[in-house]
Amino acid sequence: MHPRSYLFFDPNDYTLLRIVNDVLCRSPQSQSIRSLLSPYMHPRGIKEMAATQVLRIAYAIASLLGTLEAGKALDRLSALRSLRDEVLISASTYFQKNTARVLIQIMKDLIRHKDDEETQLRLAHTFRMASSGRPQTVRAELTKYHLLEMPEDWNQLAFDDHVHDANTKGRKSPTHLVMDAWIKGIRFLTVVYYNYVEPEVAAELLEAASILDVHIRIGIEVSCRFRGKYVRMLWEPRSYTDGKSFGAFLEEQPVRAFMKEGRQVSAYQQKYVFEALQAFNAKHRSSINAEFGLDLEDLNEEEFSRFVGTGQPSLLHLAKYIQSCMEPKLQRAALNMAQEYAAADQNRRKELETLVEDLNAIDSEMLITRYLQPCRNPELHDPSIPQDGPEVPPLLRLGPGELLPRLAKFHSGSSFTLNLSNLSIPDTLEILYDCQGHITNIELYNLKDVSRGKWSMPASVHQVCPGDAVDLTNPERTCAQISELRKALNEDNVIALKRAIRAIIWSFEEDRLALSNTLVQVKTRPDLSRTAALEQELAAMDERKTKFLDILFHIETFHRYYKNRPLGSRIGSGSTGQSRHQYGMGVIVLDTLTNRAKKIAL
Repeated sequence: MHPRSYLFFDPNDYTLLRIVNDVLCRSPQSQSIRSLLSPYMHPRGIKEMAATQVLRIAYAIASLLGTLEAGKALDRLSALRSLRDEVLISASTYFQKNTARVLIQIMKDLIRHKDDEETQLRLAHTFRMASSGRPQTVRAELTKYHLLEMPEDWNQLAFDDHVHDANTKGRKSPTHLVMDAWIKGIRFLTVVYYNYVEPEVAAELLEAASILDVHIRIGIEVSCRFRGKYVRMLWEPRSYTDGKSFGAFLEEQPVRAFMKEGRQVSAYQQKYVFEALQAFNAKHRSSINAEFGLDLEDLNEEEFSRFVGTGQPSLLHLAKYIQSCMEPKLQRAALNMAQEYAAADQNRRKELETLVEDLNAIDSEMLITRYLQPCRNPELHDPSIPQDGPEVPPLLRLGPGELLPRLAKFHSGSSFTLNLSNLSIPDTLEILYDCQGHITNIELYNLKDVSRGKWSMPASVHQVCPGDAVDLTNPERTCAQISELRKALNEDNVIALKRAIRAIIWSFEEDRLALSNTLVQVKTRPDLSRTAALEQELAAMDERKTKFLDILFHIETFHRYYKNRPLGSRIGSGSTGQSRHQYGMGVIVLDTLTNRAKKIAL
């Protein structure tokens, strides 16, 4: 560090930084205070004689962030309890919770910059200033970290009905996820797992939630077969508030049998990920090398499995792994271009600038869209399209009307949320009717789908990959129509329900007539290759029209399904913490914020 830096920082800043780095390095001094994480010791007691509050907070956060790998859930929970005690119980300012949020965020930032001493000193100084609880300082830091000020009564309506942790395709451990949700001010959280959930994972999540008083729902996403595609449902066994009771539920014989079937489904779905890795090595790797001037080597399956860790292998994991392998190559290529740029003429400079922009555009979503998704590897088996082969797990052979009643028997308080990500409005109507009231909620708005677009077009008209184009239906219009249907089902007014269903049927009929006209035009052309597919789709739409008229005829029965239990709605982000193009977790009702925070948000 430059000698002048010593003029800008207090000796206490250096002391704090030394303490934090001792903790990060797990020095003997830091190990000696490990016993201070004991839950039986009050932060205002003997702990104050053994170590300063700053040291104790630093140790708790470092322990929490340093134990993200599997097998250290107890250490994470112990660190979280100590952190809660230090930043909440021992706080003496009226700005208690907002100060605690800022302190944790600053310390996280300080730990991340462990290789930049000057930045660490600045953060250490800021930490000491914010620890006073002075509102002006705390609010400035909230703004800096894009955090909204929350009411000190902690009664804000902030939630997220769909997030992922590291045990699926997320980045954070359950404890880390809950801590970050609390920093954002989220009070209600639904964590989604694919096909099954491990008892120890659920126990850690629920225990972390109880420590920070975050209301947690555990959702298990299952897939059902419906009209040539899979529909995703979220099963939530409710009324379990602690890990022990939820663990006992998971140990019941019927539930254990279902979780075993769920693991088979996950293995079936993950098979494509490893096949996509092999396909990338075989054909896509060479095209990337040629396009960007790289020398990327073949990907290694064992290294990829270690990279995934405790999660369920997905295309997102594979894309992140490829990106991590490309990073040193990209840095070397950028350095070579920078050296060439200095001596290049104007035309070559423009070419280099374009190439640098292309290199900067390489991220996980670009890799998935261009190389990894099934439409880019048509020679591979696509697990997202229903098949009838012997390798297909029994669970994936069931329709929504078959699977949901089976799950409902496991727990009387179960709720089921319909995911609309690949469904049209007619699909939604038909599924709600077929499930006979078992669906209790609709994920009406998903921030990931809004940012990426909605793909619900019939399989026979797919001419490009999902991601190249999206359904042109306005998401707001779709939400409005679904909301109208939901409102009509919940009201004691059959006429309103009839009006909503007829609107959906008329819209469907317009699409059917448009397809019929397209078929007539195609038959007049020399190339009749699309005729069979269009005829098949038109026949399916004719059959569906009959089904919708049948729903209209039995409208009273349909209305009765939701007479005693209204159809609810959910809003989620689908956040994994691994994408720079998507929204982070959390939604808040502005009216529940302080006036100052409302002005900032608006």
